[in-house]
Amino acid sequence: MRSEDCQSRVALGPVMYRMIFAAAAGAMLLWFASSQAGGLDGIYGPTPLTVQSAMPPFPTTGIADRRRPRSFPEQPPTTPHSIYDDYKFSLADNRCLLCHNFSVPAGTTEVTHAPRVSPSHLVLRDGKIASEITPGHRFCASCHVVQTEASPPVGNTFQETNRGPR
Repeated sequence: MRSEDCQSRVALGPVMYRMIFAAAAGAMLLWFASSQAGGLDGIYGPTPLTVQSAMPPFPTTGIADRRRPRSFPEQPPTTPHSIYDDYKFSLADNRCLLCHNFSVPAGTTEVTHAPRVSPSHLVLRDGKIASEITPGHRFCASCHVVQTEASPPVGNTFQETNRGPR
C-alpha cells in the first residue's frame, strides 16, 4: 500500500510544479500590469472610482440658423438646437413633430425655419405610404444628433465629400 502512495506522489510532482509555475507567472503578470496602469488616467481622469465626480457640461449647440453640410449621401441631417431640456420621444409624445410634422399650420416653417420631415418617414415596412409619421421614425434622436461646437477627443483626418450616390 505504501509503495502505491509513493508512486502517486511521484506522478503528481510534475503537475504540481506546473501549477506553482503558472501561479507565479500569473502573479508576476498581474503585478506588472498594475504597475503599468498606474500612469494611465482613463476615462475618469485622475479621480478615483470611489469618488463621485460632477457631470461634465453638455457641449454648446451649433448655430440654429445654419444647416451643416452632410458628409455622405443619405446622412440624416443634424439637429441645430438643443434637445436636452424637455424633449421626450415615444409613440404618443414627440416634441420634434410640433415644428417638423407635415400637419403644422401654414406659415410655421417660415417662422421657425424648421424643415418638414422627409417623405421617407411616411413609408411603412411593406412599402405603403402612411398618412402620418410611421412608428419606426418617431424616435428622432436615434438618427438625428445635435450638432455641437466641440473639438473631437481624438485626431480626425476625415475629408467631406459632396458626391451623390453612384
